[in-house]
Amino acid sequence: MFCGYLTINIIGVLDENGKPNEENFKWKTIPEGTATTIAAAFNPSLTDRAGAYLNDSVVANENIAEHSRNPETAVKLWEATEKIVGQAFTF
Repeated sequence: MFCGYLTINIIGVLDENGKPNEENFKWKTIPEGTATTIAAAFNPSLTDRAGAYLNDSVVANENIAEHSRNPETAVKLWEATEKIVGQAFTF
């Protein structure tokens, strides 16, 4: 249930030398990769947009994958997560 080296290799994230595959994937620098998380946490203009999908620090709800919008899929993922961690969460 986790993404190990074999899985990463199969889907082509790494090349045959174990280096990031730059032909199939657009890689970001560490600052680029963390910028959206920082914006989500601290940008005051997002206060009233809780739960919004961000892409490169900009609200991009139209880019959410269809399977991510499906409430039934969300329930299945939630239940699978509870099973993996061995704890039920209520809220």
